[in-house]
Amino acid sequence: MSFINSNLSDEDNVIFADSNFYFTHPLRRENIMDYFKLSGFYDKKSINQQCEDKNLNFSKDRFKLEGIEYILEESEDNELFIIAKYFRENGTTTLLGYYYVFKGKIIKAPNLYSIISSNIQSVSDTFLNIFNYISDENEVDKKVI
Repeated sequence: MSFINSNLSDEDNVIFADSNFYFTHPLRRENIMDYFKLSGFYDKKSINQQCEDKNLNFSKDRFKLEGIEYILEESEDNELFIIAKYFRENGTTTLLGYYYVFKGKIIKAPNLYSIISSNIQSVSDTFLNIFNYISDENEVDKKVI
């Protein structure tokens, strides 16, 4: 399995929720993928959709197809669900990302690149503030002398 680094995408700042579905169909393992399909995160050309459209058995037949695939990786007490997005091609499966579903809200999990970039920016800003503070203090000291 390999991982793809990518910059921020349009999905990184989106939260999806469908209160009509959520309140009429309590989320659980059996229907979470149906809920996920309603979101803009879901690729309608995915292996999941191909299997549904062709009445294939997803558990068995997905390995014969290529493209985007979504797998429910984890669920906790029907409150938190983690859905993985993979790309399957030529016998290779590449993890593209994760989506969290928590209390009816779907968000794309941040990737390692965005987490590291954010931390580097934060450290950089802190050093710049320290430098500016020291520079300002030196200017005050020079005026006193």
